[in-house]
Amino acid sequence: MVGVNFNRLKNGSLVLIGGEIITQACGFLRNLIVARSIEPEDFGIAAAIATAASLVEIVAGLDVGRFLTRKQDENIDDWLGVAHSIVIVRGLISGIILVAIGGVIADFVKMSDQAWAFHLIGLLPFIRSFSNHSMWVEQRRFNYRPFVLCQAIPQIVTLIATLPVLYYIKDFRALVILTILNAVIYTSLSHIISSYKYSFHISSEKFKELWAYSAPLWLDGILMFGVLQGERIIVTREFGATLAGIYSVAFLLSWTPAAIIGRFGQSLGIPHFSLLLDDTERLKQDYWLITVMTSSIALGFVFAFSIASSSIITFVFGDAYEASALFVILLGGHYSFRILRIPPTIIALASGHTKCIAQANLIRTLGVGISWLIAISTHSLIYVFVVALIFEALAGFWLFIAVRKISGFLPWTLIGVALSIIAATILGAYWSDTVFYKENSDLVNVSLGVAIAILGTALAFLLMIVTRRKIAMELWKKLKNGSDADLKNQ
Repeated sequence: MVGVNFNRLKNGSLVLIGGEIITQACGFLRNLIVARSIEPEDFGIAAAIATAASLVEIVAGLDVGRFLTRKQDENIDDWLGVAHSIVIVRGLISGIILVAIGGVIADFVKMSDQAWAFHLIGLLPFIRSFSNHSMWVEQRRFNYRPFVLCQAIPQIVTLIATLPVLYYIKDFRALVILTILNAVIYTSLSHIISSYKYSFHISSEKFKELWAYSAPLWLDGILMFGVLQGERIIVTREFGATLAGIYSVAFLLSWTPAAIIGRFGQSLGIPHFSLLLDDTERLKQDYWLITVMTSSIALGFVFAFSIASSSIITFVFGDAYEASALFVILLGGHYSFRILRIPPTIIALASGHTKCIAQANLIRTLGVGISWLIAISTHSLIYVFVVALIFEALAGFWLFIAVRKISGFLPWTLIGVALSIIAATILGAYWSDTVFYKENSDLVNVSLGVAIAILGTALAFLLMIVTRRKIAMELWKKLKNGSDADLKNQ
C-alpha cells in the first residue's frame, strides 16, 4: 500500500485553506455588494435564475472530478480524455435543456417577465463544460494549487468587476452577468495552468467504471439539489420574490461556512483516506479526529446563530433584509447538522461506497416534500425550517450508521452533540425574545455570538478529546514528528 506523505498533506492543507478563504470571501463580498445595491426582490429573482441553472447542470451531468481525484492509475491521460468527453456532452445537453424550458421554469416560480434570463443562463453549463479537469488529477498528490487558482482568480476578477457592472445595471441582471463572466474566466484559466494536455477519449470500459462510481453521486446530486435548493424554491413560489431575497442572504451566511468546511474536508480527506483503506486502525484514528473537529465546529456554529440570530442578517446586509429571529436560528441549526455529517461523507467517497450518500440525501429530500406540504397548508415559514432541521439530523445519523463497517465504529458522542444543537436552537428562540437582545445593537449581538461560538468550539473540542485520551496522544505524537510513523512516505 502506498503511504501518506505527511508534509505534502500539511502543505496542501495550507494552500487549500488559503484558497478556500479567498474564494469564499470574494464570492460572499460580491453577493454582499450586489445585495446592498439592489432590492431584495431583485436579489430573489437572481437567486431563482441561478437555481434553475444549477438544477439543469446536475440533471445532465456526472461528478467526474471526485472520481479522478480518487483514481490511482498511471494511465491517467486516457481517464482525463474520457472525463472531458462526458463533460462536453453534459454541458451541451444542459444548455439545450435550459434554453428550451427556461420559460416553463420562469412560469413555475412566478417570474414570467424574467423568462429571457432563464434562457440566457443556459450558457453557463455549456461554457464550463470546456474546462480542463487536470486540476482534479493533481489533487491525488495533494497538489491543490491548480484547483485553488481556478477557484479563486475568477472570484477575485468578478469581485473587482462588481461595482462597474452595478454602475450601469442596478437590478438582478448584474448578478447574471457576473455569474457568466465567472464561468468564462474559470474555463479559460483551467487550460492556462494545466499540466496535462486537453484531450478527448472514448472507452466503453472506462465509462462503465466511471459510471459505477459516479451514478450514485449523480443521483445524490439531484437529491442534493433538493436538499440545498428545495427550501429556496418553496420560499420563492409560496412566499414571493422579496422573501426569497431575504432567504437567499440568510442562506449565504449559514451555507458558506458549511460549504468551506465541506469542500476543504473532501479535497484533503478523499485522497488521504483512500490510502488508508487497508489500515483499519489508522483510518479509525483519523476518522475519530475529524469527527471531533467537525462536531466542535458544528456546536460553535449553532451557538453563533442562536445568540446573534436576525442581527447577523441586518448587520451584514442592511435593514432591507430584516428576517425573523427564529427563522435564522433554525437555519443555523440546520447547517450545524450539515457540518456534522462531513466525516462520514468523506469516508464514503474515499472508499467508493457512494450509495449511502444518496440514501442520506433521499431522507433529507423527503423532508423538503413535507416542508412544501406544510408551506401550502399553513403558510408558515417557521414550520418549513423546523422540518428541514429534523430531517437534516436524521440524514446525518443515517450516514454515520452506513459507514460504520468501513470506519470501524459509531461515535456515540454524536448523540450528545445533536442534543446540544437542538437545545441551542430552543434556547436561542427564547433569547431572541428577551428585552436584553432586542435593546442591543446588531454589533453587540453579533460580537456576543462570535465570542460564545469561539469559546463553545474550544470547550467542546477539549471535552471530546478528554474522552479518548489514548487516541489523542497517539495522533499528537505523529503530528509532532512531522510525518506518519506507521506508513511509508510516497
